[in-house]
Amino acid sequence: AYVGPKHVHGAAIQWQQEQLLAQQLIAQLPPERVCQVRFETLISEPEVTLQRICQWLNIPYRESVLHFFRSEESRNTAASGNM
Repeated sequence: AYVGPKHVHGAAIQWQQEQLLAQQLIAQLPPERVCQVRFETLISEPEVTLQRICQWLNIPYRESVLHFFRSEESRNTAASGNM
């Protein structure tokens, strides 16, 4: 069951409020605790963006992250809702 606004206007208001709350939280955190990712950048520069995220997480970057959606793990996760 869907919980929340039932109209696009209500959903937009809720999104705006949540974005403001997130920005307030980010302002209170030290910079090293925050890794902001713009959706537009992730879509236009996926490899560079994912490399930056991996670097921030201090984990090795692997090209396979670009193709996670093709992995067996991804398929299993997606199928787990089909009980």
